[in-house]
Amino acid sequence: MPYSSVGDLLQRERTGTHHLASATRQSRAFDLQVSVEKSVESVHKGGVTWLDLDGIEHRWLLAAAADASVAAYDIQARRIQTTRVVGRQKALQSSTEHVAAFKLDRSNPDNHKYTTTCACWYPIDTGMFVTGSFDQEIKVWDTNSLTAVCNFGLPDRVFALDMSQVAAVHCLIAVGSAEPQVKLCDLASGAFTHTLVGHGGAVWALHWSLTSEWHLFTSAADGQVRMWDIRTSGCIHVFDQHDTHAGSSSKQSRGQQEEGIVGQSRPAQHRQAHEGAVTAVVPTPDGLYLLTAGTDSRIRLWDLQDNSNTLVNYPSPFNRSKKGRQVAVSSDAPLVFHPSGSVIQAFHLHEGSLQRLLRGHIDTVNACCYNPVTQEVLTGSNDCQIMVWSPPGDDIQDAHDTWSDGFESPGVSD
Repeated sequence: MPYSSVGDLLQRERTGTHHLASATRQSRAFDLQVSVEKSVESVHKGGVTWLDLDGIEHRWLLAAAADASVAAYDIQARRIQTTRVVGRQKALQSSTEHVAAFKLDRSNPDNHKYTTTCACWYPIDTGMFVTGSFDQEIKVWDTNSLTAVCNFGLPDRVFALDMSQVAAVHCLIAVGSAEPQVKLCDLASGAFTHTLVGHGGAVWALHWSLTSEWHLFTSAADGQVRMWDIRTSGCIHVFDQHDTHAGSSSKQSRGQQEEGIVGQSRPAQHRQAHEGAVTAVVPTPDGLYLLTAGTDSRIRLWDLQDNSNTLVNYPSPFNRSKKGRQVAVSSDAPLVFHPSGSVIQAFHLHEGSLQRLLRGHIDTVNACCYNPVTQEVLTGSNDCQIMVWSPPGDDIQDAHDTWSDGFESPGVSD
């Protein structure tokens, strides 16, 4: 071990600080590569369209696919030792193949009829999950019985759905579809409670705020990104790529109102976050920033303190998608994982520099999902495969479980 690392370790033990653990997590996140020791046995016959990892144990991976199937994988499965022959000698090799714990397909009478475009776990536990499809339906599933316990019918194809991770009062599913209105479905009543009107095109992506259960971010084919407070009528902010300095929105007088949107210098219909359709909208894990991606091949980072464009330049993020794509943000290092054709681009969140290209898929990548416990990225593609990207030195990760309690778990933030 280098002297500097020993010094950091001794300083940590003396002071109780965790700089070494934080630096180690960041270093591992920057060194991701395709895992040779872990794989996912995909059961899908169509392209993988969406991935969701449960927020409680970070153990169960939910995958949706174009063949209308949905499957769940246990990604904390124990390693299996296999024997391989090297020359004339036998050697033990540890590997893990994550197999599907269950699969829903068209053989299930409750299943979707067409492409399953999105899926998410119920935020409280994994006893329930929600799926959306091009068959214009939202289905709520009981994980134990694998039956649909609730259906919501929509007028058009479903592109995106999400449930709030911080909600304590409501239990709403936000749904984006080929119609410009955003629907909110209430699990408690089994009915639609809100219709959010304002977008001028299909709603391709949406995400609840990580700091307020009442705030919702939506993006659409009209190039707009909107923020809503579901307690009020109308949109509370439309993001504009030309708002590039503090005070452009929130610090203006409340007397300056236009179409119910407070403190914006330009009319709502002229405000655009991207020149093309917006395919992804996701807040950073700390809830301080919002990341958006569009078919203008641009990624933009927004400061949610004043809703301004931070002007971070991300080079060459190729994007010609006809629907939403899943972008992931690491909680261990300032990294953005953006699908770009058959590769995944890893950008520095605040600098915009390209840190890594993850190559392994042979067709368009649709979904990226980050696991903060194992510091792995999971990706789904039109090649029907789910790939695992791990930091080097996974044996250290396995040995970590036997260390003393004085060492911090890699999944716990400072």
